Amino acid sequence: MGRPGREDVHLDAVTVFRLAAAGLAAALVGCTGPSDSGAPDASPVCTAVGPFDDSLTLADVQALGTHNSYHIEPDTVLDSSHAYTQPTLDAQADVGVRAFELDVHLGDDGAFQVFHLPGIDPESSCPTFAGCLEVLHTWSDAHPCHTPFTVWIEPKDDLDEAAAGLHLLDDHMSELDAAIGAVWPRARRIQPDDVQGSAASVSEGIATTGWPSLANSRGKIVFALLDAGPHRDEYLQNPSPVIFADADSQADPWAATFKIDDAPGEAAAVQALVAANYLVTSNVDSVGDDDATRAAMFQASLDAGPNYLASNQVVPVDGSTYLAELPGGSPRCHPARVAAACGPGELEP
Repeated sequence: MGRPGREDVHLDAVTVFRLAAAGLAAALVGCTGPSDSGAPDASPVCTAVGPFDDSLTLADVQALGTHNSYHIEPDTVLDSSHAYTQPTLDAQADVGVRAFELDVHLGDDGAFQVFHLPGIDPESSCPTFAGCLEVLHTWSDAHPCHTPFTVWIEPKDDLDEAAAGLHLLDDHMSELDAAIGAVWPRARRIQPDDVQGSAASVSEGIATTGWPSLANSRGKIVFALLDAGPHRDEYLQNPSPVIFADADSQADPWAATFKIDDAPGEAAAVQALVAANYLVTSNVDSVGDDDATRAAMFQASLDAGPNYLASNQVVPVDGSTYLAELPGGSPRCHPARVAAACGPGELEP
């Protein structure tokens, strides 16, 4: 399946040299301790009972998401696609965003950092991976009945070898598990083994049992790896993965989560996957397009029916009439899977 929404950046030798000479700011503090260390399960637990707690699962939910959720417009915009600023992660959660995307880099000190591109587009509302997860965890503690977050982690080290203070992610992918476990305890995560159960594979578990019920999902988080190359291949060697891996088809034994950015062009595939219990996330607008074009793209993506509609504009922006909004609010019951209409009030009591 195509993924036209991803950005591929190719630099000439002069630009690479300039980046290497300029470097980045000092490496940022992060957290890469042992898995689940420092994250005791002492957080508030949802005690409310919703009308759909036992009948629905995460696959029955549709919600807003954001693309490059950490992003802050750089002082000097070298590419028009970088000219946007997302609200902070907790502010996004306040308006119903339940899917986030974090681009990760590895500092020379072993800490994972979150930003787009070194030197070119480096600004972030939460510059460390640990810091981003802490923002979401703090919000979750204050709202323990929320439907699960899904956090896409995209390895973004294409240019990092030429930038000071950064290290390639090769041979370090499994360290993401420890970084996650240091902030989000096991009891607050939905992992591949929760879906696989006694099935032969994660994909078979999705087909036979599906995701945990809402009653067993509130206040939790799902992590998904946004990569289809060597970084995914490396991570899939992990015998006890914390993170779901982006799949190419239902035939992949790890299949549970899909990122399909051209939802209108691949509507049939999106609808088939959603009907079969898989989680599908799609980017639904592009920075630089006019408001009418973005509104049309959002509506066409909504009609295609992914679980998460990832936008660059989930709050009003001066000078723009466009706003990504779900009818009835976010999160809501997925209209292709649930006959009864419901919104945040029923899904997050």
